[in-house]
Amino acid sequence: MTQRLLGFLLLLLSFSFFAKTSVLRANTSSPSPAFTGESSSSNFTVPGTTWYIRADGGTRYTPTRVSYGVSAQCDGQHDAPFPAAGSTNVLGQTSNGVNQPCAFNDYRYLYDDQTYNNHAWVIAGGDTVLLRDGPWRVGHQGNTSNDPWCSGRSNNDCTNPDIPAGTLAQHTRILGEHYASCSAHSSETQIFGGYGVWSTINANNAQFVDVACVEATTHGNCIVHGSPNPNPCQTGYPVSDYDSDGILTNTGTHDLTLTDMWVHGHTDRGVKGPIGGVVTATRVDISTNGMAGWDFDDGTGSAGNGNGTASVNGQWNFNYSTIEWSGCNQEYPFTHALGIQACFGQSNGAYGDGVGTPPGTCFGVHVDHSKFLYNVQDGLDIGHADAGPSGAGYSDHGSCPYSVTNSYAYGNSGQTFKSGPNESGCLPEQRHDRQRIPALPAHRRD
Repeated sequence: MTQRLLGFLLLLLSFSFFAKTSVLRANTSSPSPAFTGESSSSNFTVPGTTWYIRADGGTRYTPTRVSYGVSAQCDGQHDAPFPAAGSTNVLGQTSNGVNQPCAFNDYRYLYDDQTYNNHAWVIAGGDTVLLRDGPWRVGHQGNTSNDPWCSGRSNNDCTNPDIPAGTLAQHTRILGEHYASCSAHSSETQIFGGYGVWSTINANNAQFVDVACVEATTHGNCIVHGSPNPNPCQTGYPVSDYDSDGILTNTGTHDLTLTDMWVHGHTDRGVKGPIGGVVTATRVDISTNGMAGWDFDDGTGSAGNGNGTASVNGQWNFNYSTIEWSGCNQEYPFTHALGIQACFGQSNGAYGDGVGTPPGTCFGVHVDHSKFLYNVQDGLDIGHADAGPSGAGYSDHGSCPYSVTNSYAYGNSGQTFKSGPNESGCLPEQRHDRQRIPALPAHRRD
């Protein structure tokens, strides 16, 4: 009787994650302090310039926009609304409506001024971006090829360019407005990818970068992977309003922190790609992504043996975080309690691991106070990180440190915690409870 009650309580805990408003994080018992952007260095300094995004801001000022005769209202460096011409701006001056001290009114203005082939951040390394209001779209504005955003670029490639690198002493920061106390999903600032964009957050080559109190999702309601597909995405024009991955990384990604985030609803992976150093996730919830939760296999086959790119000197820290319902496709908007429309595994055209790795790679793994729940296949699969490549730049081959502490997995259709022959370390205080995935309607089973 006691075991049944415990199982039922655990089931309720996982379901509560999907409440849409004022949801407390599943891991609020974390003793970790609110995010401050501090690195391990004791000489962390205040970032250089702060850039602001808010709904009552204005268009981005550039001389090119002025020369084209389009509005160029704000400098993006003041936390203030756009002052109409003739009114008084935040500095007490009379506004002429051009290059005013006010925030941008669109997240994309940070790296796109809507002129042809412009694709470069206005921020510099070590700057801070503060995102107010939202939600903020990433990608094309509509489903036509002649879009005002990413002029000269395809809809798939209409994500942010590489984030300007910070330094050990001064990180580049992208923060939701409630980052100092971001204890609920309702506190996060939402950015969402659409119209076929490859990723909502491109973190390729991100170095000494912090992202905090941000929800990364999509507003799509279609499915890319899985068969039979009840609701396929239209990938040619007119394109469906969906994205592929939540966050992309590569071997140039290191000293990246993800804090107080919700990464969910993407048709492919929540996070995808190898890493090139330390990547730390704290209080990050990764849920209902159509292929996998966090997949270190980029699928390129570039390792020479048909496998994905190997991580280089990687160290993955996953603390007080959750990965669940990988292989399942999210509804938008939610119409059911779980917000799920269909789930698929490898046997029917998808994948479904909570965490996946390509064979022939090796990196350090530390998981603490985290959960892996109701994934269509394995919960935490580090089993393919079984042998690191040798040669210059690969100092972590041979023995791959691996620890899982105070963590548990249940309800996964595959295995719970998997490790390879070269992983060394300990896996104490785990829960391997194998509970059945709750009954799902048609097209929701592997």
